Amino acid sequence: MIRKIEQFTWEGRPIVNQIVVMTDDHMFLVSYGKVVASKGIGGPILSADWDHSKTTAKYVSRFLNRSVKEIRELIADGTFSIMPELTIR
Repeated sequence: MIRKIEQFTWEGRPIVNQIVVMTDDHMFLVSYGKVVASKGIGGPILSADWDHSKTTAKYVSRFLNRSVKEIRELIADGTFSIMPELTIR
């Protein structure tokens, strides 16, 4: 169940077209209307579109508090999961 929806902020400033949706056990980053990342129980999960553009990858990295390079390494070693598409439940 969705508990809260808010604008994604970085260093106190709202970021246009980036929304955070919070449920009971996950936080989701929605970028330009697509769910691109989640974090919560079971660790981070990324959609296949997480790095669709430099901008999207940048905000996913800020959402997860990891560099884009580190995210790619964690995907390669299986630490982070990739899903063809993420949905908010």
